[in-house]
Amino acid sequence: MKKFYVLLYCLSMTLTTAFAQIEEPKFIGEAALLNADGTLTMLENVSGSLAMTFTVSTDGVASQVRFPSSEKIQMIVKASNNSDSPSSVIVAFKMKAKKNKRTAAMGAYGVKSKDIIPFKADAYGKSSYIITFENLAPGEYGIWYGDKMVKNALGEHPMAFFGIE
Repeated sequence: MKKFYVLLYCLSMTLTTAFAQIEEPKFIGEAALLNADGTLTMLENVSGSLAMTFTVSTDGVASQVRFPSSEKIQMIVKASNNSDSPSSVIVAFKMKAKKNKRTAAMGAYGVKSKDIIPFKADAYGKSSYIITFENLAPGEYGIWYGDKMVKNALGEHPMAFFGIE
């Protein structure tokens, strides 16, 4: 009988650990790669600039945060809450590197640019989203989180940037 209780205890500890939720990023707008082992790797989080031409730009030809190519990449993006549709508050985009800058076209007047990349998303934790990318090609990428009111404003915005090898 003692062996049964020890086995039951071990099984319950294994299940508790298996279903424990990973912490969310600390601040709103931050994003982190969800590694296969359940750990997080924070993305580079610096200001990107949204110009009247509906482009995003940031300094440097490559992000300091690099990941190997993979069929599926998951990231957690911290939000002020996760009750909004993810597509209304998160934009993911592929960037072009040139002249010590990375840029992406965001489109104009409701027309999305080819630089905007699709993702699957769901609410995660208390106030984050888990976003999933399928088969990202090597290159430079960015993620922009913004509330509905801030999202359309020109100027500097916190964005997360990463590169795929």
